[in-house]
Amino acid sequence: MSTLYLWELENPSLGNLLEEKTRRDRDSVVVLHEEQRITYGQLNEHANRAANGLLKLGVRKGDTVCLWLPNSPEWLYLWFGMAKIGAILVPVLPGLNSAYLAHQINQSDAETVILHASFLDAFDDIAERLIHMKRVIVDTREASSGMAELPPGSIPLDRVFDSSAKSPAVDVGYPDIAHIVYTSGTTGFPKGLVMRHPAPVPKPATPPPPPADSPYAMKPGDTIYMFYPLPTWFAMFAGGFAVDLAVAFPREKRYDRFWDDARRYNATMFMYFADLIPALLREPEKENDGDNPVRFCMGIMAPKDPESVPAFEKRFNVKVIETYASSEGGGVSINEAGTVGSVGKPLPNLEVKIVDDNGNERGPNEVGEIVHRRKSGDPITVEYYKMPEQSAAKTRDGWFHSDDLGCKDEDGNLYFVDRKLDVIKSGGRYIFASTVEAALSEHPGISECVAVGVPCGPEDDEIKLCVVRKKGVALSPEEAFRFCVEKLENYMVPRYIEFKNEFPRSSRGKVQRIKLRAEGITPETWDRNKSRFKSSRV
Repeated sequence: MSTLYLWELENPSLGNLLEEKTRRDRDSVVVLHEEQRITYGQLNEHANRAANGLLKLGVRKGDTVCLWLPNSPEWLYLWFGMAKIGAILVPVLPGLNSAYLAHQINQSDAETVILHASFLDAFDDIAERLIHMKRVIVDTREASSGMAELPPGSIPLDRVFDSSAKSPAVDVGYPDIAHIVYTSGTTGFPKGLVMRHPAPVPKPATPPPPPADSPYAMKPGDTIYMFYPLPTWFAMFAGGFAVDLAVAFPREKRYDRFWDDARRYNATMFMYFADLIPALLREPEKENDGDNPVRFCMGIMAPKDPESVPAFEKRFNVKVIETYASSEGGGVSINEAGTVGSVGKPLPNLEVKIVDDNGNERGPNEVGEIVHRRKSGDPITVEYYKMPEQSAAKTRDGWFHSDDLGCKDEDGNLYFVDRKLDVIKSGGRYIFASTVEAALSEHPGISECVAVGVPCGPEDDEIKLCVVRKKGVALSPEEAFRFCVEKLENYMVPRYIEFKNEFPRSSRGKVQRIKLRAEGITPETWDRNKSRFKSSRV
């Protein structure tokens, strides 16, 4: 296999990158899915068929296509097929509610949707609200008799792939839009992040260094296990061309199959989001937990409980490397030193500051917003589709504003504290939800907890604690409240407590706090002011 750099192509569009990798490494496996092993040559052939099939159906350069399929190789074929003809991919996550679905399809100006037959009921719920829709393409290969009827005039996906395997003759490249990725929507309706085909880059004066001589660096021949739905990570796929990586992914997200699949794919590393480490630690222990091919894993932002990292490393014999990054701002820091609780030190090409609301830099261990810029002076640009004001607000005075709160210690290690919108104003004080949650996570009967603000006045909230109990634990609200009193300052003790079976989550495993806040007070909510429980402290 041969490494491919952007500067080697005059036009490094996504389609051209795949064409060149196919020319060099046609028979090398690049995708592993269930029992399938797919080479560059096969990926490119199917992508060409998808491209030509979409052209026959009337899809043209600049058209937006929503792709709403479960994890499958066809997802990748269609993505690269769209890239080859200049169609704009909008990935749709399975499981979105109808309001989010309709918003995403309409706001992106999508005229075409490609969906799996199992999602037809959800599509029927929003069909009348779709204002640009011209064509519906349905994957019926696994359709069951109980699924909804096909929409009138819909097209079977097989017709798309029943097309020529020749590369389509469409001129595509920077600054054409490749895809619009909608943010996870933890704070409201998602915004569509515009991502363009790669721009040409000059060849560097000196050759790039070889891969780091470390067991925790990605190297040619590695296989990355991507556990999550494709819309959450597909944009990383083409980046693997430069390092000669293969990518493995399952049909569905199942924690109980995680390590068996990692062994089946001979995965050497995996990416994780907020949910994975605690979820795998909750799985029953097995004798072969530490017997797996994975050298290390890399995730975005440290788990709430820093002690879970060494526990995970010991049990599964895997190095955990935390990072701090965002879809809009890219990678910011990496914790290679293993500093507990930290997301590491800033990348060498970036300047990172912690600032207050007026842009003044904070001192060591003082909490403020995390902002960063490139040392080279090259601007960081953010473009939300048809939202110029929101786009401009993310990059002010040359700095990317994360809307995340954090701090740096005396050694320059960066710590993520909370989302700015997750801060609760109660009793005239600002309270970090993460502080409340970290204290309560120490309770042996609590699997997970989330603190949110419940409005009690024009500018003030009461704290509500949402709790998922560990299996088989009969934890009462009074016992949870007593623990809060023991562990927290008076002004941080929640007034409300409510038990949940599970939390609503985004595609990346983040708890959707906006939904918990919107629930407010329910009949199942325990209120300390209406209970018989008394404490001298609160």
